[in-house]
Amino acid sequence: MPHITYIEQTEPVLRAEHGEKHLPAFVLAFGPTNTIFVQCPNMVRDMLTDKNNLIDKVGVEKALIKPLLGEGLIFAKGDKDWKYKRTVCSQAFYKDTIKSMAETFKQVAYGKVQEMNEIFAKDGANAKVNLMNTSGDIYCKIIFLILFGEDISDTPVTLNMFGKDERMTLNLSLGHIGQMCYGRIAHPLRIFFPYFYDKPVNAQERRNNADIANIRAIVEEFVDQRRQGKSKSKLAGGKDLLDYLLEDKKCFAERPEEIID
Repeated sequence: MPHITYIEQTEPVLRAEHGEKHLPAFVLAFGPTNTIFVQCPNMVRDMLTDKNNLIDKVGVEKALIKPLLGEGLIFAKGDKDWKYKRTVCSQAFYKDTIKSMAETFKQVAYGKVQEMNEIFAKDGANAKVNLMNTSGDIYCKIIFLILFGEDISDTPVTLNMFGKDERMTLNLSLGHIGQMCYGRIAHPLRIFFPYFYDKPVNAQERRNNADIANIRAIVEEFVDQRRQGKSKSKLAGGKDLLDYLLEDKKCFAERPEEIID
């Protein structure tokens, strides 16, 4: 691959110019696929503006996480269908809409800070707070509020964790499922045969797919409740992403699986 050869040839020069820890780009093997990671702002700007018509997603991540995200926008190719769906979704993220969401976001973050303060006040110097889990909770709560206009992160879910059923929140279950989906790349069959990217190759992966189906069923229930008028957005400003999708008669309103993805 010429682009990889180029970076390999210029790596000594890049390291001399930028130092060991600040390469503008580097190559990392992602299973059988060599992936170029670009971290230089100027290079990223050039790729996403002047050269954006020449660059598209390769589909590796989509294949790995397809059981969870289906044909969703995140890893989809930048074709006309993708551009139309992106335009519909972008309505939920216009400047004025984001401003109306800001108060809700502050309330979520403030609530978590209050929880941590209570822990510190109770346990003093012995207090322990998992900042990774806390930041993940804040992130998930905000995402759910943007999508559904309410916090559904504490919805109970049962996952099969290595042959044993465990009860947990939707928030935690998505974290586990995401890790398992991306962890599939390490399986020997996928290292040598990309054909197996989106196919379960053992019993645990089949159980994971069954768990994912249950999670998608929970999301589908929330979508159906909104469609039938049994629920409404609690987001500051009154409208969330789901409202905008259900208003789109050309695509999303008629194909609920597109909303779930």
